[in-house]
Amino acid sequence: MKIIAYLKSNCQRSNDVRTVMNKYNLYYEEYENFETSDPRAASICVEIDGSTLADVSGKAIEKYLLSKGIVESVDKKSEATFPVDEEQEAIRSKITRFF
Repeated sequence: MKIIAYLKSNCQRSNDVRTVMNKYNLYYEEYENFETSDPRAASICVEIDGSTLADVSGKAIEKYLLSKGIVESVDKKSEATFPVDEEQEAIRSKITRFF
């Protein structure tokens, strides 16, 4: 199986993809995805055996891997955690809306 990930160095979604890859001990090639004026060119993409998953999150990658039988499900205790969800929820709870 060949996995190529085009990720950003300072991006939480890219870190979530790395978390999933490490959770299942998957070998992958990682390339830096630089910011450009074209947002599509700077999106997070993962190519798995020729299938390209564009603008994806770690959760989406994990669902794809499980649905294709590439990895086997693990128990709830060892599921990959995505801290961005908790961080975003904490931020949302502090936002005051004026409309």
